[in-house]
Amino acid sequence: MGADYYQTLQVGRNATEEDLKRSYKRLAMRWHPDKNPTNKEEAESMFKRVSEAYEVSFSKKGVTKIPPLKAGSHLNKNEPFSIFI
Repeated sequence: MGADYYQTLQVGRNATEEDLKRSYKRLAMRWHPDKNPTNKEEAESMFKRVSEAYEVSFSKKGVTKIPPLKAGSHLNKNEPFSIFI
């Protein structure tokens, strides 16, 4: 089973983009290897986990669903707004 990115970022599943950003910044500062010179290996590992969790979670929240164009659509390359007709 995969990692629970929301748990890694210490936020709920209904977290907003702002909540994700705030939590990521806090945890990234806490686990940055330069901030933990005595335990660099664990800090590096946690920093990578937090970064991955943020990337995946933020992309899930921030991506808008745009349906793909179908073959043979009425899209006219010379008229960019023809898709709305």
